[in-house]
Amino acid sequence: MKRIAMTFMALIPAISILAATPAEKAAEVAAKGYISAMEKGNVVEVYTMLPQSFQKDVVDVVQAFGNTMDADIWKEATAVIGALADIGVAKPAIVAEMAGDKVASDVNASAAVKQSALALKGLSEKLSLDLLKSGDMTKILSLSEFNQLGGAAKVVGDGFTDVTVSNAKESEDGAVSLSFTEKDGETEQVEFIQVENVWLPKDMADGWKEGVAEAKKGIQGLSFDAAKKQQVLGMMPMIKMGLQNAKNATTKEALSQSMMMSFMPLMMMGMGDMGGDE
Repeated sequence: MKRIAMTFMALIPAISILAATPAEKAAEVAAKGYISAMEKGNVVEVYTMLPQSFQKDVVDVVQAFGNTMDADIWKEATAVIGALADIGVAKPAIVAEMAGDKVASDVNASAAVKQSALALKGLSEKLSLDLLKSGDMTKILSLSEFNQLGGAAKVVGDGFTDVTVSNAKESEDGAVSLSFTEKDGETEQVEFIQVENVWLPKDMADGWKEGVAEAKKGIQGLSFDAAKKQQVLGMMPMIKMGLQNAKNATTKEALSQSMMMSFMPLMMMGMGDMGGDE
């Protein structure tokens, strides 16, 4: 009897798989695929798993940004991004501390911040406007720095990684609820739905159109007249100088204040624009 019971227990996983509906199986496979790609930091794989219309939306947004952004401002902006990255390389422990106690307590957090900073520095040098205008997302996302950013995100963020997927349950409306269990045992229910025969998180699908619309609206605001362009360009040396000085900070409070002061000119310009619109 004991042997029979043990054999039956061993068959339970197989029985549960056979009992699962096709939708439950497909949703679970998709969820595990997303998790596997994100754990590897493979953003190209994540992108190719999206529905075709979603992929097209990403291309449209990237191309719109490339076609709208002024080349002179982009050159200065990437230099500012590079200066920000230099702070992460020079002060990784302080930057990790600024991210919160949970991150600061992780022994790998400082290394992850430095890895992210180096990747960001590389992207600031490689992401040209011509590349963005091309909309070639496979080429763009294949840049090694994107994978490095994905790998670092595993350490410093809650993210969508280091979880197991189980208990797929299909509802009457065709959605499938999945249990996502983190390595610390915490479990969250995530609902998946089909979009163009592709399974993806319902929250993501529901907010996609609104997110794309907001992104395009924000890009429209990047179109400057000649006067505003000169105003922005005139601020860039001050911002870069402030970020250069920020590397001398020895505490998170000092670094936070230095960075805030560095971007104060842009913040003031933004507030002035809002006042002028009223």
